[in-house]
Amino acid sequence: MGRDRDRSRRGLFLRSRFEAVHPEITKFQAEIAEKGLTEINGYRLDDGTRAVLRSWPLYKPVIAAVNGFCTAGGMEMLGGCDLRVACPEAKFAVMEPKRGLFAGGGTTVRLPRQIPWPQAMEFLLCADLIPAERALEMGLLNAIVPREQLLDAAREYARRIIVNAPLAVQATKQSALQGLYFDEDLTQQLRAAIRELRRAVADGADPDAAAEILERLGRELRSPFEKESKISGVIFRTEDAKEGPQAFAEKRPPVWKAR
Repeated sequence: MGRDRDRSRRGLFLRSRFEAVHPEITKFQAEIAEKGLTEINGYRLDDGTRAVLRSWPLYKPVIAAVNGFCTAGGMEMLGGCDLRVACPEAKFAVMEPKRGLFAGGGTTVRLPRQIPWPQAMEFLLCADLIPAERALEMGLLNAIVPREQLLDAAREYARRIIVNAPLAVQATKQSALQGLYFDEDLTQQLRAAIRELRRAVADGADPDAAAEILERLGRELRSPFEKESKISGVIFRTEDAKEGPQAFAEKRPPVWKAR
């Protein structure tokens, strides 16, 4: 049953990304908007955006190896990857506007934050296929390698990452993502506080209880630099933070324990 459900979810995602050919999702849009639906036939409508790592707190590094056309869902998935290598034959595009559609998996938000604005607008507004060499120039890729070396190149990036302390790597990505998408994190915290206030009011809470909720929100809200400092404090208290300098002083490879 779980496997069948996963296949159904993947199918729903693929249909949503190719609506020009399979209009099942577009025909439900009016009903979705009017009724505020979050599911259809038991399947969540945000499965597709979760699949492309939008608003998903994944702090493990993700490396993309692109060996063909990277469009539609593939391009949206690329926005959730940290390092990206491609073969010379690869091509990239946000082609939804050419079909009267919209890249709603995060690309219109992520791309302008990941590469320079004019380059991002060329991708988003012209909706043309971009060759790998041009994508590299625009800052979308880390490297271009021959097709037969593609996976080896991706694995080499992975090897370079995993020699580092795992908790430090994850914390570094966490800080970078939370700084880049600070508005998303802030919005989620504010919505959670609003829900809590509504429940408190419905339960007849006194003003002091509501004030405590707001005061707690004020303590929890942090700027990107404040979040960086908090994450930094956690990492500097780990055993790995002691092992790294000690190994350097003793001129030996560190032995990471991820704690």
